[in-house]
Amino acid sequence: MAALALFTAAPAFAHAALRNAVPSAGAVVDQPPTKLSLEFSCAIDLTQVVLSVEDPAGHQVALTPPEGEAKSGTTIERTTAALAPGRYKVAWRVLSVDGHHTRGTYTFDVK
Repeated sequence: MAALALFTAAPAFAHAALRNAVPSAGAVVDQPPTKLSLEFSCAIDLTQVVLSVEDPAGHQVALTPPEGEAKSGTTIERTTAALAPGRYKVAWRVLSVDGHHTRGTYTFDVK
């Protein structure tokens, strides 16, 4: 019985990977977005999210978290004032339910 326990597979955990984003990576949008949405491949700890957006001059864009956000989930949503034309850089860092941090960046353009 003990030998069987040694060879039993441990549960598979997945690190959180960015599955979908609005605006999406590399997008060129005609209308400035007032909301960002990032969806991940597994549940993340929403209390541990680090999300930033840099404007074309490299300054941080103010983001407002929604009121009453759950403690865990698969989607981050933040609102912002309308963005001026130019390229924006989104950087994120999340803690997945398996206890590992993942991070990434992408850009999108506003016409």
